[in-house]
Amino acid sequence: MSRIYPYAGFWRRAVALLIDSLIIGIVSSVLYILCLGIPVFKLALQQPQSQDPKAFLALFGSMLLFQVAAFVFFWLYFALQESGKAQATLGKKAMGIKVVGADGGRISFWRATGRTFGKMVSNMTLYFGYYMAGFTAKRQALHDLMATTYVVREDFRPGQEKPALNFSAGGLIASILATLLPIILAVAALIIGIILLPETDSQSMESLERQITATQAKSKMFLLSIEDDGEKTPLPLTENDISYSQTDDGYRAEFTDKEGNRFVLLNKNGKYDACCAEGACELLEEDPCR
Repeated sequence: MSRIYPYAGFWRRAVALLIDSLIIGIVSSVLYILCLGIPVFKLALQQPQSQDPKAFLALFGSMLLFQVAAFVFFWLYFALQESGKAQATLGKKAMGIKVVGADGGRISFWRATGRTFGKMVSNMTLYFGYYMAGFTAKRQALHDLMATTYVVREDFRPGQEKPALNFSAGGLIASILATLLPIILAVAALIIGIILLPETDSQSMESLERQITATQAKSKMFLLSIEDDGEKTPLPLTENDISYSQTDDGYRAEFTDKEGNRFVLLNKNGKYDACCAEGACELLEEDPCR
């Protein structure tokens, strides 16, 4: 038996994983469109005041279907290919590597399944389980250790020796840094954002208060119902229908519905006072605006 070092390097495995991730992402996008495209489109066509609760239930069911379909594809993509004749996914095949068992031969479908599910554990370690392939004795990731598998060059044959390599301190340090890098970058971005955040002046606060008041006023108007064939329906307002201004004792919000009726909502010291400015004032059981 020839003494060789057949293990796939960390970066070769990383590129293979990137290729596989792109393929899985594309297929998952197609599954998302097939499972959720129609329910989301139908829900978007419905008016807010006429949305059927059953539509949300159908959307939830479609979302669950997508999750199941995406999980099954992820499982079979890796398990079938790594236990198949090529012993490699499309990404691994492109990088000239494959998966073998303890005897150096082809692994079973169920061992490949265990290896695939082991990747979920590697994910939960902030991907440190993947980085372990850079410094372990036989360049095994965490899911390889769990399933007793190895990733080797595609020219490796059963019976060839799989000697242990020297421990790579540099690989361990690089793996730790790669694991901590996203956290370090997020903390740095937060600190920079706080430092560069401009002080909020009184004018900005006043603008913010007006926006909040407008949103509250709009919500209040949606609760005001009109009679339509014996059924209560909210006023058909959109984001562009609202305008607001400051008064001596509060704020004034004006709305115009699609039929040209204009309504006014006054906010005085936190209390709402609705009235009708012009149009079908009988739609609201309130006194006309003074």
